[in-house]
Amino acid sequence: MNTWAKRGIRAAIVTGGMFMLGAGIAQAHEADNPDRPINTVDGTITVKVNIDGNQIGAPLGLTKIDLPSIKRDISINPTAVVEGIIGRDGAKLLRGNTVQPELVVPINVTGNAIAVLGGKAEAHSSSVTSASSGGGVETDGSEHPVAGNVVAPQIALPVDISGNAIAAIAGRAETHSSSEVNAATGGPISTSGEESPLAGNVVSPQLAVPVQVTGNAIAAILSGAESNSESKVGASSGGDITTTGEDGALAGNIVAPTAALPIEVNGNALGAVLSLPDSNSTTELCAEAGGDRTTTGEDAILAGNLIAPFVAGPVVASGNGGGVLVNADADNSSSTDVSATGVTRTNGEEGVLNGNLVSPAGALPVELVGNAVGAVSNVDAADEQVISSVAGGDRFSNGDNGLVSGTVAAPNVTGPAGALGNVAGVLLNGDAQQNNTVDVHAGGYTGSSGNDAVIGGNVLQPSVAALTPQVFGNTGGVLTNGETHVTNDRTSTSGGNTNADDDAGVVSGNAVAPTLAGPVDIFGAAVGAASHLDTTVENSADVKAGGEVKAYGKDGLLAGTVVHPAIARPTQVFGVAGGVLTHADALTSNEVSSVSGGNTVTGGEEGVLTGNTVVPSLSGATQVFGIAPGVVSNAGTTASNLTDTQAGGDHTTAGTDGALAGNIVDPSLAPPVQLFGNAVGVASKLDAEAANAITSMSGGTNSTDGSNAAVSGNVAWVPLAGAVQAFGNAVGVATNNSAAATNDTLSETGSATATDGTGGAVAGNVINPALGPVVQVFGDAVAVAAVNDALGSNVTAVNAGGDIATAGDEGALAGNVVRPAVGPLAQVFGNAVGLPGGNATGVADSTLESVVGGSATTSGHGLSGVDASVPVGAGVQVFDIPVRVLGQALASGDHATSVIVGEEPAQALVPVTDPKLLGAVELPKLPFGGQSRAATNALPLPVELVQLPKLPALPKLPEVGGVAGQAPALGMIDMLRMFKG
Repeated sequence: MNTWAKRGIRAAIVTGGMFMLGAGIAQAHEADNPDRPINTVDGTITVKVNIDGNQIGAPLGLTKIDLPSIKRDISINPTAVVEGIIGRDGAKLLRGNTVQPELVVPINVTGNAIAVLGGKAEAHSSSVTSASSGGGVETDGSEHPVAGNVVAPQIALPVDISGNAIAAIAGRAETHSSSEVNAATGGPISTSGEESPLAGNVVSPQLAVPVQVTGNAIAAILSGAESNSESKVGASSGGDITTTGEDGALAGNIVAPTAALPIEVNGNALGAVLSLPDSNSTTELCAEAGGDRTTTGEDAILAGNLIAPFVAGPVVASGNGGGVLVNADADNSSSTDVSATGVTRTNGEEGVLNGNLVSPAGALPVELVGNAVGAVSNVDAADEQVISSVAGGDRFSNGDNGLVSGTVAAPNVTGPAGALGNVAGVLLNGDAQQNNTVDVHAGGYTGSSGNDAVIGGNVLQPSVAALTPQVFGNTGGVLTNGETHVTNDRTSTSGGNTNADDDAGVVSGNAVAPTLAGPVDIFGAAVGAASHLDTTVENSADVKAGGEVKAYGKDGLLAGTVVHPAIARPTQVFGVAGGVLTHADALTSNEVSSVSGGNTVTGGEEGVLTGNTVVPSLSGATQVFGIAPGVVSNAGTTASNLTDTQAGGDHTTAGTDGALAGNIVDPSLAPPVQLFGNAVGVASKLDAEAANAITSMSGGTNSTDGSNAAVSGNVAWVPLAGAVQAFGNAVGVATNNSAAATNDTLSETGSATATDGTGGAVAGNVINPALGPVVQVFGDAVAVAAVNDALGSNVTAVNAGGDIATAGDEGALAGNVVRPAVGPLAQVFGNAVGLPGGNATGVADSTLESVVGGSATTSGHGLSGVDASVPVGAGVQVFDIPVRVLGQALASGDHATSVIVGEEPAQALVPVTDPKLLGAVELPKLPFGGQSRAATNALPLPVELVQLPKLPALPKLPEVGGVAGQAPALGMIDMLRMFKG
């Protein structure tokens, strides 16, 4: 740089400093003066650079070159420039409007090594780099037009690039690095636009975006790279924002997007062409952004509105190993704490287009960690992640006596998503170990009110939890030897309670709060071609979306309506082992709690189109697990599943003395759909064992009142509980398959409905079609030139609907109940089919209790108080049948079945189990209580045939980290084989 240029910059800095000092003194003396000069353009841009301890290995190993050390602090404050242009008197004319950016960027590049063309580099480094700025903004635009507006972005962006080793073309790079980088900026912002037009508005993005790229080892073409790294990175940005637009116009509005979005790329080992990357990394990262946002728009126009989205990461790509023609070893451990939070408050009381709040919150960690991927390689990956991610907070508004005011839009989304601990490749020897703990939370309580308002106090709060997919602990490939061990523990909470309160409003106080809860997973699969694969996975997920929903619409019009669909539906595939020409073993456990929505409370008394409730709910799960499919393979899987789901809750409203008020629409669905513990293949040896326990609860009680009202207090209640399941079946051609499964299922919907149509017109009626379908296939075996054994034990309880109470006295078309109840049943269990050359054994027992519908109580005369009940209980059970076609078959099926439909036992259940049709012979009685039956010319069985003991519990899975492929003994399968003798 030219000497004159350097001198000029120094002069500008000195001059700017003098101006800043003068401005500070003036501001201190004039603190009580509303016309005090405000620095129109202020703030600081701070860049701190630390480049040190980096080394390059010269070609052919001639020398090592230590790169120059660069340490620079760059700080830019534009205040002096602006005041030098317009003067301090000119600043007064701008009435306290200010632009004050705060940007802090510490950059640390230390301890990196690069070696090429036969060079060797070795870097050692220890560094601490920190930078901060800010202090907040205070100004005032009250009682002045176009005054006191603030534009103040606050951004912390620390960058740590350290401890990376890169080698190419016969190079050798090695690092030993320790680094710490911190950035902090921001502060509180305070202004006012009271009694002013275009005043006191704030635009302030608050961002914490740390970048951490450390401890990576990259090698290509006959090279070696080894990294040893420790890194800590911190970023903090933001502060509280306070303003007001009371009695103003276009005043006191806030736009404050808040994000904490770390980017982490650490401890990866990647290579190509006869290379040896080896990474060892330990990292910590903390990113914080945000603060509370408070404003008001009382008695104003287009004032006190607030836009405040909150987003929290991180995005992590760490601890992965991979490459082509490499021996790669990645080892990483990370702890990440991320928060973009704040409480948002506003008020639009007695205003026009005031106090509206838009505040979405997303906590969405994305992980690509601990995977081992490669071709013609040996790859090991070990990773541990502990992540906390929090976004948003509670939201409050008020639209009382306003017009299009106090409306809140607050969607919430939580993750996590990612791929972790997987092994995949071609000609790969891969091993992945992953421990993952993630806790995410977005949003919170959201409330507003719209008393005596027009389009005021409405709340929209959709909440989605853990619907972003995770893929983990899978191993697969072609000509691959893969092994993976994974523990995955998640807590995902989205949203909270919703409250929209209104009295005597028009299109006010309505609450729309759909909720969806997952998770969505694919894990613990060992599937390949010409491979040897082992996987061990323990998965735990606690997922919650939304909460209680309240509204109120008394004396209103189109007010107090609640729309609250709730879905709690885990969707998962896990514990699948098999393939083509493959030896595969999978050992998996799954424990899930999924809760969506909650109770609803509203009221529409003395209103028109008020207090109505639409509350569909769906619980249960869609799951495939513990399956062994194979072609010319040897595969075994042991899977346990404990799933608890709950959607919706109790619903309370009233339409007394109203019109089209207090009605409830409540379809409650709770059927799990599951496929588990089956073995299916060709020319294979397959074992599948699974234990399933699932609870599915949907809906709750309904309570309303339509007395002395018109078209009010009616309930459309459609409960559907049941199950669709296939488990413990063995099917194959030229196979030796064993399948064993236990099933414990509870499917239940809401239990009761109460309303009243006394003195009403088309009021207090209940339409209640109750459905209880059960479709199950279990413990069946089919063998063609094969020996296939199947064992299934089933306990299922179904409760769909419940009791109804209403009345239609002194009413017109009131208090009527229409309640068709249908309980269809289809079960196929404990059968054996031996086709040419086959030997099939099917053993099953079943306990089924199903209650569909309930009692009804009503009263009235004429076309009121009518109870129309139409129960239909029908079904077929096919069990205990051996079928022989040039093969052998042994079958045992027993059941205890109770189906109550509309308070009456089902009369049309058809058992299909006539041994005479098949010419069976008697065998010793099984402890299930039934008889085993064999085809007439089956192979002779010993007289002392051992009785089959009670089905044992699934053996407890060992702790992750045990020896792969050594699953506990398949107890149920062993019992089945003992039964066969």
